[in-house]
Amino acid sequence: MRKINTLLITLTMCLIASHASAFPFTGGTDERFVLIDERESSNTPIPPGFGKLNADGKTYNEESLYDVFCVEYYAGISSSYKAGQLVKTYTVDAVGKSTDIHDNIKWLYAAYEEGFFSNDAAKIVAEINDNYKKKYHQQPRKELSSLVRAVQYGIWYHSENLQSMTDSENKRKMIASWDVLDDYLTETQNWSTYKNVWDIRSLEISYATGGPKSGIGHAQSQLVGAEVPEPASMALFGIGLMGLAGAVKRRRNSKKQ
Repeated sequence: MRKINTLLITLTMCLIASHASAFPFTGGTDERFVLIDERESSNTPIPPGFGKLNADGKTYNEESLYDVFCVEYYAGISSSYKAGQLVKTYTVDAVGKSTDIHDNIKWLYAAYEEGFFSNDAAKIVAEINDNYKKKYHQQPRKELSSLVRAVQYGIWYHSENLQSMTDSENKRKMIASWDVLDDYLTETQNWSTYKNVWDIRSLEISYATGGPKSGIGHAQSQLVGAEVPEPASMALFGIGLMGLAGAVKRRRNSKKQ
């Protein structure tokens, strides 16, 4: 019985550790991924998805797609996707550490995924467009049209070297976007709010034809987040195993009697 208890406890701890640290992408040389745009049009306010291809290398599970945002500003990812169709596949050269990403970038991703901005989506977009006009005394060639674009520009604000940017309009959009989104950043609403719930990292991706770590066909870095299982769920699992161990012990004791 002691051996069974030890085994169950070990199994519980291993499962808790694996779930707590699980991230869907490893950057292994045998892995291929797809970046798929499931939007009906470029104006549909959802980010593209990034997911692992099935063994045939041609299909993917829609339920396994993760929302992604670009880390670098327009660094080589083609936008010529067809809605719901697999167009390009990639390899992941490396999976970055969460600690290497600016906290405000991780906060923007997690807050967006948790729906924190949803109720104010139209207000945020309108304020950013108004902020651009007031700050720079001119109309942009193309106004922001969705919350997801606002979040993307907020991410670029923290990931780009704005001083060296030559694209003045998009540089201004980054500044105008963060000016508005920064108002939602408070002592109780920041990365600390989500750091135990979300595992967010950057993926260095290359076109599949180049192969992992080949230096050929580098596309860019993608920001991907995965939810960390709730501690309560893991605790219930552990309690269930302990209950099972107790039931086995009672059954053995009753047989001896």
